Amino acid sequence: PKIAFTAVGHLSNDVYKIWTASRLNKGLKLIASDHGGNLEETRDFFSNRIYDRFVQWQKTSFRRVVQLPPNIFLGDKKTIIRERKNKILFILTCTDFFKSNIFDRDKNDYDDYLNFKKLILDANFKNTEEFFFKIHPSSPFKDLIIEDISKSFGKEKCDISKFNSIFSNYKLLIDTNPQTTYLQCLRSGVPTLLYYDQSFFKMNKKLDKSFKAMKKHKLIFSNLKNLNLHLLKIVENPHNWWNSREIKTVVNNFNNNCSLKTKNDLKTWEYFLKNYEKNI
Repeated sequence: PKIAFTAVGHLSNDVYKIWTASRLNKGLKLIASDHGGNLEETRDFFSNRIYDRFVQWQKTSFRRVVQLPPNIFLGDKKTIIRERKNKILFILTCTDFFKSNIFDRDKNDYDDYLNFKKLILDANFKNTEEFFFKIHPSSPFKDLIIEDISKSFGKEKCDISKFNSIFSNYKLLIDTNPQTTYLQCLRSGVPTLLYYDQSFFKMNKKLDKSFKAMKKHKLIFSNLKNLNLHLLKIVENPHNWWNSREIKTVVNNFNNNCSLKTKNDLKTWEYFLKNYEKNI
């Protein structure tokens, strides 16, 4: 083949890595893609050196990297959320036991759970029964979190449904990592907040500006107390706040910077691949 394309093989498949490396010396062109959302422009020290082209979901300033619509959304049709139950979901993102490099987040999903537990127990919410938790099925802390939820709130507070079903089952979503699930939530039309505390976070300048705007408009929080205060203001009807012109503008700008939407996402990908092949 003239071109090899992968979104996962270059990360975890040693056979694929060896085969690709041997072919690159014979003229093969390698195109790799994000397999999930991640706002950092620099995630490691080799990505921009081994690929002929790298496809990212977010804006980039690197010469051989291009932003295209997230491949996870290709072919998706816009869904209209009709059912709005009076429930709030905390989404706990899977993390490793230890940080593997300086770009990793500071805390893990068990830490996030304990913070949310404190928020629910300490805050003056009228109905604590509104709150539920969705635990990542691959989390190394899964059993520990479920055990604590069961003791503190009841095991029924663990949402075990398919991920896409949350968009019709909850009136407000609170995510804990600006990756794939967060971008899915933002696209769903359901009011979404992000609680995320990371000291080192390097983004493209345009995305960084957009990220700061999200924090300014109380869409992203790094402080639990501020999240609590905002929740108390919007918890009765978060859609009124979410659907305001100001919030819609900020969210749409953020999506354009990290989750591009075109008139036809599939055609955009097709044009990129065909055009690249012509110019080899």
